[in-house]
Amino acid sequence: MAVNQKVAVVTGGGGVIGTGICLALAQAGMQVVVVDIDEAHAEKCVAALRSLGSEPLVAIGDLSDKGQVERIKQEVEEKFDRADVLVHAHGDNKNELLVKIEEATWKKMFAVHLDGTLHSMLAFFPMMKERRFGRIINMSSIAARGSIAGATYAAVKSGIEGLTQVAAMEWARYNITVNCLAPGLIGGAGSMFNRTTPEEFKKDMIERTPMKRTGRAEEVAAAARFLASDEAGFITGQIIHVDGGLSLGSLSV
Repeated sequence: MAVNQKVAVVTGGGGVIGTGICLALAQAGMQVVVVDIDEAHAEKCVAALRSLGSEPLVAIGDLSDKGQVERIKQEVEEKFDRADVLVHAHGDNKNELLVKIEEATWKKMFAVHLDGTLHSMLAFFPMMKERRFGRIINMSSIAARGSIAGATYAAVKSGIEGLTQVAAMEWARYNITVNCLAPGLIGGAGSMFNRTTPEEFKKDMIERTPMKRTGRAEEVAAAARFLASDEAGFITGQIIHVDGGLSLGSLSV
């Protein structure tokens, strides 16, 4: 690793968006740590990174478990002694009508998305504070604005947006920026939109997007790459929609 090479930790690195972000940060010259709960998913990302000539560190664990997050942090610290960029691209979704939400589903979604993001932020914060540099990029969604049968997902993503803004205010004094990306309809094989959206709704949702198409993981990754850069040092506490204009009132009927 080059002396001044930044280390970027990407959770959910084996997912569609996570892999896109890993590749974008590697192309920007960063050393990437691929964090995922699924080793098979992580290995697909690793193969893509190796094709670029990058040799990532892989850390497998469940971010909802503080003990596992601490272990992942220690692995990064032992290997690189630093973490400059932290991107949260992990998560999953289950659409249910409000009156049909099961308590177990509610608790699991909060544990995965909100608890997992908080555990990770708190674990890596000390390294960033010590170096007085950090770029934290959380992941929300257009769904935070609300959708039918999306109460649980909207709740956890809204919570992540609030967490982002509080952390941005508290940690700015340490030259740590904290921002949040809110993707819209992101396509591609294995994407959450394609996996969790009933076929009969997909066409209508795309039609409601002003750009009349789904986004690409690479487009979300490009935004993450910019927020992770030195040039983005005066941007913090922002919720940035990468959604083809879908957040501009297009969901109104």
